[in-house]
Order: sequence, then structure tokens, then C-alpha cells
Amino acid sequence: MQVGAHMSMRELPADQLCESWRLMQPSSAVLFTTENEDGTFNVAPFSWVRPASQSPPMITASLLRTPRKQRSLENIERTQQFVVSVPGLDMAESVAACCQKVPEHISKLGVAGLATGPSKCATPPRISGARAHLECEAAQLVDTGDHCLVIARVLAGAYDETFFTPSLVLRPDRSLPCMHLEQYNRADSQVHLFLECSAIRLVEVPYLVPIAELQAAHDTF
Repeated sequence: MQVGAHMSMRELPADQLCESWRLMQPSSAVLFTTENEDGTFNVAPFSWVRPASQSPPMITASLLRTPRKQRSLENIERTQQFVVSVPGLDMAESVAACCQKVPEHISKLGVAGLATGPSKCATPPRISGARAHLECEAAQLVDTGDHCLVIARVLAGAYDETFFTPSLVLRPDRSLPCMHLEQYNRADSQVHLFLECSAIRLVEVPYLVPIAELQAAHDTF
């Protein structure tokens, strides 16, 4: 039997395709810091963030632009700069707190109990306590629908050697990744679900598939 042959698949109805992104969850939650128009700083959590290029180093981030444009996107459009701080699961409560709505004169950094440190190349600060940081400059903004795809160059990066190997691989035995699974609302609160798992599965395959296995696979069809 082929892998997955036992699965019972259900087709998504057309009116549910807008929720199809949920099938790719969980995703890594990160914190963006950006500079507000008055010189203060905004912090917000995002999970639609992915690498886009290794050389030159670039990432993409998808930020909401309608029906209400996110403050982070407004700031990036104006300054072109943002800093990505990568938290561990130990910062999950602070990440969730950054989703709260606060009056304009109130700092989300203070509400979430987050401290900051200076960046190397960008004006927005790094979030203290995060495992890694990427300082970015927007190269292109592309409207994709209700979101805007921010394509950005990585100007500088830093990581905590306690939690990563020299080849920049996370050590889950020392820090669990902050993997966001789901968010839903109650009458007076938001509920965020994060995965908590440190298990690793090692899978090894040869670079080249042996001829006999290729023939066997061909004979299967």
C-alpha cells in the first residue's frame, strides 16, 4: 500500500477555500517591531513569514491590508524597515498579548511586558529574550488580495548560541519553537493554541535512488 493510501479525504467546498491556509498550520510565530510615525515603536505577532532567497538573503511576510490595514504594514510602507524577533515557546504569553487591541497612546511592548535592545542596522529595536533576530528592509510590496506580500532583504541577523547549533539549527532540547496552531475568540478574550513538543524524527535516504527501486516503483503503476 502506498503512503497515504488509507487516508479518507474530504474536499473543501468553494465557500471554505478562504480558510484553506489552516491546513498548512501550525506555523512559527514571530514578532515584528516597526517605527511609528511619532518615533515610538510598535510590536505585532505574525506567522505568515517565510524565507524567499538564500543569496541574496530575503524573506517574505504577508500582512493584512484590508478591511483594516495593520499598523505594522503602515509603518513598513513609510520607513521600509522592520525587525523580526524569533521567540521560543517560553514567550508564548507575550506573543499572544501582542494581539490585544490597545489605545494609540499605549505601547504594546509595555502591555506584553517586553523589553528591547538596539538593532545593528535598522531603527526598530530587537525584542529582548527572543532566540534570534533578523533586521530587514522592504524591497517590494505586492498586493495579493486582502493581504500585502512584503518582500524584504535581510540586512543583519543574530542568534543565541545556547539555542542553535553553529549551522543555525534549533536545539529543541533547550528551547521549544513557538508554533502557533489556532486562535479563536470568546466573549471577552482571545484564545491562542501553541504546540508543545520536543520530539525529533530522523529520516535518512540515499542521494540517488537505486535502479532496482526505480524499477519496482515503475512496476507499481
